[in-house]
Amino acid sequence: MSENLNSEKENNETETLAAESTGATATTASAPNAATVQQAEKTETEATSAVVKIEGQEFPLPVSIAADDELLKAALSPHYPSIKNANISRETRAGQMIVSIVKRAEHKG
Repeated sequence: MSENLNSEKENNETETLAAESTGATATTASAPNAATVQQAEKTETEATSAVVKIEGQEFPLPVSIAADDELLKAALSPHYPSIKNANISRETRAGQMIVSIVKRAEHKG
């Protein structure tokens, strides 16, 4: 019987050491609800993607590309050739970058 007690004590010590090494606590934390997880994922997505508005269309693009004019022009020029002379403006709404692209009138002739 003392072997069972020793074995249980060893198991408890092992679990405690494992919990301490992983940063877990002895108390059980309640799992986050689904709404909180979805909101966190949405916030993370907003922080990594920007909304680009061009010629009446909107689409997401990574912030790393949308923040730089030259990268943005290089990425979009195959689809929108008029972007090379376009006016590019940026604003932030609710933590998300919004990039508006308005083409300029080109010289004819």
